Amino acid sequence: MAGREFATEKTWEELRDVEQHYVRQWTHPTDVARLNAIVRAEWERYLLPTFRDQAIQSKSSDIQYAAALSAVWPLATGLFDALHLNAHAANKGEEPRYFWRHQEFDIFRTHDATRGFAIRKEDLVSCAATYLSQPNIRTSRFDWVFLDAIILAELEAYSHHTFNSRGLDRDELGRDLLEPEPGPVLRAEHPLLDPRRAVHHCCADMVRVLPCQ
Repeated sequence: MAGREFATEKTWEELRDVEQHYVRQWTHPTDVARLNAIVRAEWERYLLPTFRDQAIQSKSSDIQYAAALSAVWPLATGLFDALHLNAHAANKGEEPRYFWRHQEFDIFRTHDATRGFAIRKEDLVSCAATYLSQPNIRTSRFDWVFLDAIILAELEAYSHHTFNSRGLDRDELGRDLLEPEPGPVLRAEHPLLDPRRAVHHCCADMVRVLPCQ
């Protein structure tokens, strides 16, 4: 038992040295203090502890741990940029306020940057493809953020396309939702009001754009 404890302690010391070596690189490329603080909070609260535990459990060498951290940090900053396309030139009230939080789908607030995020779907999908191509950096946190954000992005894109292609009016739809009896828009069985149809659509798109693993 003492031997195992000593081995674990030694491994932790080696990994801590690696983290200290890389700490100066853990800044957002733009070096904007506000943005860097958001990414660092995600990194220190969720990502670094996970990869540290994985390295200890797998008895990774300091070189292996350094390689993993070198791959994870650019992915984290790239994911942040994909979730906050306006981060570097946000209007007042539209600044990023967090790395990512689960969002309720609201057809009246699609592409509303005042929610604290602004997704660029193409960059998000590209970042997800990069992530899936590196199985050694897979984590439940990354899995959740990618899946949750992509589903929302697909739902909002589907909503935007449906409104534009069918010439629907958001104010008219809002009034119909408040009526005790379905109005003309609701009688048309608008697909955005059926979560099962909307989710089925966005999941089909996810299968199409993401590489199979």
